[in-house]
Amino acid sequence: CNRLLRWCPSPDCNSAIKVQYVEPKPVTCKCSHTFCFHCGENWHDPVKCHLLRKWIKKCDDDSETSNWIAANTKECPKCNVTIEKDGGCNHMVCKNQNCKTEFCWVCLGPWEPHGSSWYNCNRYDEEEAKAARDTQQKSRSALQRYLFYCNRYMNHLQSLKFESKLYASIKEKMEGMQQHNMSWIE
Repeated sequence: CNRLLRWCPSPDCNSAIKVQYVEPKPVTCKCSHTFCFHCGENWHDPVKCHLLRKWIKKCDDDSETSNWIAANTKECPKCNVTIEKDGGCNHMVCKNQNCKTEFCWVCLGPWEPHGSSWYNCNRYDEEEAKAARDTQQKSRSALQRYLFYCNRYMNHLQSLKFESKLYASIKEKMEGMQQHNMSWIE
């Protein structure tokens, strides 16, 4: 294994790139794919390789999906089917055809004792409620933070693609002009 050689990560390329010394820098293969020689990912300036690896791991993880589920759903107390409440009252009816349990969204208890409270839950346990609110708030905060950075990452990735296309287009036009003996100024 030679540290000065790296295979091009482009799916349809079998070429290798050789450098004088190993460092995080962009290299372009003869197939026109540009990548970071140090880590093999698409060029990611100004992000350091170790941070990009952590980001990719986080994106590949289902941890953020789990955060969203924890922040926005609960499980049916009888059959454990995941349920999302997107409005309305606290009277829930499980949509699982084999269950159809009626329960309270707030306390997850049977709905029958709530009948006289006009769709409000009057059962309240201070510690349990605070713990549930804290857990849900932490999940929501983590989800918001992830979505913020994910959105920025996707925007930068899209910008890099546009920039690459623009560069290729300008290069092609400049080469065409040079073939007709025109200078760049003309």
